[in-house]
Amino acid sequence: MQFPHISASAIVGGGRLSSVLIDFLIMTYLMRQLGPEPFGLIAMVWALIVALSVLKDAGAGESLVSDQAFSAQKVGAATLIAGGLGLLLFLLVLLLEPFVISFYDNEELRMIWLLAGGMAAISCMGSIPQSLAQREEKFGLIAWSPVLGKLIAAALVLWMLTINIDFGYWPILAYSIVSGTVGLLTIWLLVSPHMKYPSLDDLKDILHYSKGVVVFSLLNVLNRNADNIIIGRFLGEQALGLYMLSYRILLYPLKEFGGIVQTIAFPRLAKNASNLKLVGVGLADLMRDVARMTTPFCLGAAVAAPTVIVVIFGEAWMGALVSFQVLALVGVFQAPFAQMGMAYTVSRKTEVMGKWAMWTTPLIIASFFAGLPWGIAGVAIAYACVSVMLIYPMCMVAGKVLGVPPWLLMRGPLQGILYGSLASLPMLCCYFVALAMQSSQVLTLLLVMGVGALTEYLIYRRTMYLRSIENSY
Repeated sequence: MQFPHISASAIVGGGRLSSVLIDFLIMTYLMRQLGPEPFGLIAMVWALIVALSVLKDAGAGESLVSDQAFSAQKVGAATLIAGGLGLLLFLLVLLLEPFVISFYDNEELRMIWLLAGGMAAISCMGSIPQSLAQREEKFGLIAWSPVLGKLIAAALVLWMLTINIDFGYWPILAYSIVSGTVGLLTIWLLVSPHMKYPSLDDLKDILHYSKGVVVFSLLNVLNRNADNIIIGRFLGEQALGLYMLSYRILLYPLKEFGGIVQTIAFPRLAKNASNLKLVGVGLADLMRDVARMTTPFCLGAAVAAPTVIVVIFGEAWMGALVSFQVLALVGVFQAPFAQMGMAYTVSRKTEVMGKWAMWTTPLIIASFFAGLPWGIAGVAIAYACVSVMLIYPMCMVAGKVLGVPPWLLMRGPLQGILYGSLASLPMLCCYFVALAMQSSQVLTLLLVMGVGALTEYLIYRRTMYLRSIENSY
């Protein structure tokens, strides 16, 4: 699936945006038609399924992207490992079924649990064709295969809701299962992976790569969710709801943008894996351009937070104001430095990534407890302080892996943050002028968004490295 004369970021971004839009429209319609109870049933199961499937294929598919000794045997080894993990996941689902039913005391969850667990097990195989497509830079296939699945699933769900039958929670399950299955089958058929029976050395090589990914994934899930657990346990569900608004709303667009960048950059940086210093220079340039693009968004969200919260979510959510602003400022640093993980995956030194997570996870969790006495604002501020403190050690570890000085990896994103901060001044000035003129909040927000969008476009025209890797598509 090739799109000549269209940049790779436009292809990947268009596919991701289409998927997000379809999800939003279908889920909003289902919420209005079905009410909260069916979604509550699904949510009970889904949280546990996500926890079980955190390892997915343990990086077996991802290892194929940067493998300099790539072969059909390696594809066979990755497929065997991914399939084995999928089988193990489904056996865990079967084993835990009575405990889940007993814990919630709800027999209705049995079918949901089995279907969701089966889908999670099957999805372990999805990374193999996706990684092969990424290695071959078939970005259109990666981005648009899920869209086909979502469109077919959306048509099925709309049909289910038009006939006079009470399906209960089944439309929600049908959308998830059909979209995932069709997307997986589509990319498998179009990539048609060529594989051969692997040798023991092939299996060992991929398992060695996966070892660090497994450790990092487990610890990453812990430090990404520990704040929610701690806040919910000690501050209550209302505080957790406010905190999750701050965390998810801000990080979602940054995660989507980072996903677009990594999809394109990872296979291209991997081509220089024999010269890790060159990878280090490229990674620094990439982080500089990511910082340029994301800094105005984060600063705009932090400054305009009172207007954003009132206009979009309502006055009831103003308790999230401080945590919203703090986490927006954290995003200024997190967006570019999150790309640092490619230093380990490109070099295939994933065991270092696992060790880094072992050292940093206790510090991050400790910061959550340290901020508790001051509520969700205190948790956000403590987390922000630890995140900034870890930047230089992060650059030291990654620099040692790539054989480049830490300042090289720091200089790029810091330059990007400075450039993005200066570029955001017109947007911020418009916001304060609109406030001084006592314009309506809706008009103020639309003005800021318009100026911000123009700023992002102009910055993109200046992102030399990002444009060079995508235009070579």
